[in-house]
Amino acid sequence: MAIIVNKPSDSDAQQAFPLVAIRDGVIFPHTEVVLTFGRPRSISGVEASFRTDKQIVFVTQKNPALPDPKEEDLYQIGTLCTIDRILKTNGDINALVKGTKRVRVDRFKVQDPFMIGIVSEIPQISEETEEIRAMCKHITGSFKKAVNLGKSVEFLNFMKLMSGLNPEELADQIASTLDIKTEEKQQLLETIDIKERLEKINEYLTHEIKVLEIERTIASRTQKKFDKNMRETVLRERMKTIQKELGDESEDKEIAELRQKIKAAKMPQEARDKTLKELKRLSQMSTHNPEAGYVRTWLDAIVEMPWSTRTPNNVSIKQAEKVLDE
Repeated sequence: MAIIVNKPSDSDAQQAFPLVAIRDGVIFPHTEVVLTFGRPRSISGVEASFRTDKQIVFVTQKNPALPDPKEEDLYQIGTLCTIDRILKTNGDINALVKGTKRVRVDRFKVQDPFMIGIVSEIPQISEETEEIRAMCKHITGSFKKAVNLGKSVEFLNFMKLMSGLNPEELADQIASTLDIKTEEKQQLLETIDIKERLEKINEYLTHEIKVLEIERTIASRTQKKFDKNMRETVLRERMKTIQKELGDESEDKEIAELRQKIKAAKMPQEARDKTLKELKRLSQMSTHNPEAGYVRTWLDAIVEMPWSTRTPNNVSIKQAEKVLDE
């Protein structure tokens, strides 16, 4: 077993960099992302970094709603990044950012027009074991399965992940794509042990795959139902067209049965006229029309009413008064 430790040139050295707070999301080492900044303090920090050595520290806000977060509102673990290029648009600034190292902010120094972070690098310690390699292989396969199920990932990032990366790069790149809360991503950023980080990533990825499978099943069922209804509608329309061409415009079985029930109900003329009018409307409706179900239910209820059945009149006002007085 080989122990590999990636140390800075001076592990105890502290360095000062412009520091910018991110409202939502986490920047991981070994990743590239385009960020948009609109707050004056953030824009000043990005511009100052780009004018000098292009290095900057990004930390995440604990509460994304805060417009001007203070030291206590920021996570202490962040990422040292390099700004590759910037583009100004309508008062905002877009920056292509590349994460390089995990850092701990030992001290926040607020000054105008931007914030400074006094940081120290967090060494990355990894164990090159068969277990780690097996976990990486499993996670890579799971990630591929998630993409096949519909997980949204940029093509170039996907190809890079599939090409084979070391455990640290693999963990950070997949962590950046996970559909989890910002707090959970921050926990992954703060998890230094690579084995523990891979285990957490595997749990999140497994859960995400289950959700994607459920979504696909629901979509498949909906599509099958839609296809069936559409096929039935098309066939009915074709049947009507053929019947018209042959001069046979007889009613379909359902409408004919309802017409016979209306006739047999022996309802009053006014009620019969109204019922036949609704029956005609039903015959002209598409099966996809939501109103068709209501009309059919109404017709079923109407024809089942005892229109021609009479019962003896036992109503007596005196008897009713007697019951009420008891």
